[in-house]
Amino acid sequence: MDLEQEIINVIRDELALGERADGFNAFTALDDIPEFDSMSVTTLITALEEKYDCTFENDETSAEIFHNIRSLTKFVESKLR
Repeated sequence: MDLEQEIINVIRDELALGERADGFNAFTALDDIPEFDSMSVTTLITALEEKYDCTFENDETSAEIFHNIRSLTKFVESKLR
């Protein structure tokens, strides 16, 4: 499974989206998901930090990272290098 799909799965699980996430792809805008709010950002950051054993510093996280699944995937990739 590729990183992008893993991140989609994390989003599905953490936001309890179920089958609604089946059609998500790289260009799915996170702010188009009704459940995606400021609390969701914190939830996703925590889940991704735990899953990939990395740390997202406060000064690194911005709205641009959470624009869509691709931008979030690229950010996570940068943390894994």
